Formats: sequence, structure tokens, C-alpha cells
Amino acid sequence: MLGYTARWVLTVIPRWNSEGKEGIQDHRHEIDVSQPLLSAEQQQELAKALQDPPEDGGLWSGPKVAQWMQRPFGCEIAPQRGWDSLQRVGDSSRVPRPQHAKADQEVHQALKKTARAG
Repeated sequence: MLGYTARWVLTVIPRWNSEGKEGIQDHRHEIDVSQPLLSAEQQQELAKALQDPPEDGGLWSGPKVAQWMQRPFGCEIAPQRGWDSLQRVGDSSRVPRPQHAKADQEVHQALKKTARAG
């Protein structure tokens, strides 16, 4: 009748019982998302860290940057925040485009040379 799922009602009831009206209010608008997670100094550290390969090898990605960011914060950082920080320092994912395992590079190059534009 109210548009809430049973699961959400079971989540809200304990909040109401413990915190009252304040416990069920929407606090998402109170979060300041305009501020980056990393300070200017931490962003410089990240840019420096991106010059070297990640600790586990491979290439830098959002999840790997998030894992790197967990050290200064001491809490879990979502992979999306890692991607945001990667872009904020002017970098992007350093992962090559995927190619099919059975792809013939010679045919691919020939098609690129003979394909018409438009």
C-alpha cells in the first residue's frame, strides 16, 4: 500500500525503534560529494604511484586504485571511487582493448587499410 518492500520495512523498523524520526530520514542530501576523497597531496602521491606498476602486477584500474587508497583512509573504498580518483589525476584505465583469441591480425590490418570512411 505504501510502496515499500517487506525487506525495507524490516530495515526501517529497528531504526525507528532506536533513533525515532531521525533514524528513518533520508540523509543522502547531507553528503558533500563535491569534495574529492584525496587531498591535493594524496593526489600527487597517487600520480607518482601510477608511474610504477601496481603491487600485484598487471595494469592500474579503478579497483586497484581503490585498494591503494585504502591505506591512508583505513576503511573500504568502493572501486568506483578508485576510478574517479584515477580520472581526477588525469589518468585512465591502462587496460588494452580486448581481442578475440582466434582473431587474425593480418586480416584485421587489411580490413583497416581497405575500409571506406563513412
